[in-house]
Amino acid sequence: MVDILYNYYRFGSASSNDIDILIDHPQALGAESDKELYQNLKRKFPEIAHWDINIIQIDNGKITKSIPSKGSIDAVHNSLADTYALHKQAHAFPLIGRQKRNILLAIIKCTKTLLTIFKITKRKEYYKHDLRPIVINGNFEQILNKINQLNFSESLFDDPQRNLDTYKSLIFRVGQTISLINGIEVYTKEDFKKYYPDLANIIDRKIIDIVPLFSKYLNLLTEEIKFLGIKQTLKNVIQYDETEIDFRTEKNITNS
Repeated sequence: MVDILYNYYRFGSASSNDIDILIDHPQALGAESDKELYQNLKRKFPEIAHWDINIIQIDNGKITKSIPSKGSIDAVHNSLADTYALHKQAHAFPLIGRQKRNILLAIIKCTKTLLTIFKITKRKEYYKHDLRPIVINGNFEQILNKINQLNFSESLFDDPQRNLDTYKSLIFRVGQTISLINGIEVYTKEDFKKYYPDLANIIDRKIIDIVPLFSKYLNLLTEEIKFLGIKQTLKNVIQYDETEIDFRTEKNITNS
């Protein structure tokens, strides 16, 4: 195993072709700027250049910091808890127990990703004119309605493999969120396909007509979210189960 000076842990599906790694780093801030830490490590240790890394911090058996775009703290913690044993590891299991999942934050991350993914694709104009105004307006009901209308009939990228990778990532997040709303945590492809067998081809990055499946599951996602009775308390602020979060910043503002 590679020695990179810090404890690190592989996580995720046993069959994954990706090498997903969490590095417990003392300088972690829990910010996007932490990407510089793993970029520095990749320069220092070229043999880890192909790793997909998230910088975390573990305190007293709990993950307390994570790069936001790489996953919420609670999701990253439980993902490692559930999948650590699926991989050969360089370091002993570091966690104590599980963390309570923040359902509202998971919903926000999922819905934002579904809308904002378009701004980094060749369909930037679709995002600019159809989706961005909805995101900026901050009306959560309108956001859910727009998700039901998302148009996946045109490809996102010119690179076919990148399209397949993105479709897989998006539908995995959608399925994870639907499951979480129903009290089930899913962190591997194998478990995902047990719950959603009709999505197996997308998860396996096979070329199929994704439009009807995306339509089906985006509709199911929004129905499940609406059933929760999430309330909008302020512009960009939504509330569920005594938790209030700013949709745009993803900050928990409960009792602030």
